[in-house]
Amino acid sequence: MKTLIDASKAFNDSANAFETAVFLVGLVCGKESVHAANQFILLVRNIAVALGNGNADAFQQNKGEFVQRMHVITVAVRKELEVDKQN
Repeated sequence: MKTLIDASKAFNDSANAFETAVFLVGLVCGKESVHAANQFILLVRNIAVALGNGNADAFQQNKGEFVQRMHVITVAVRKELEVDKQN
């Protein structure tokens, strides 16, 4: 159980750090990037809660959505930075 509590704390700590970054993103990026990042934070916090409640498989059960939400953030930021824009 201690390992799950440690994992839960690590997920929450990571979400806290990411939330600080999202605040900074919100200062310079558009709503789409901020929304994508906030949706990711919600998922991470839900995984942290599930781990804390003893669900050792919480990350495995959500890894598809985790990857998908990370992809949404990547697409939004690339759009924001016009990385894929052709000249």
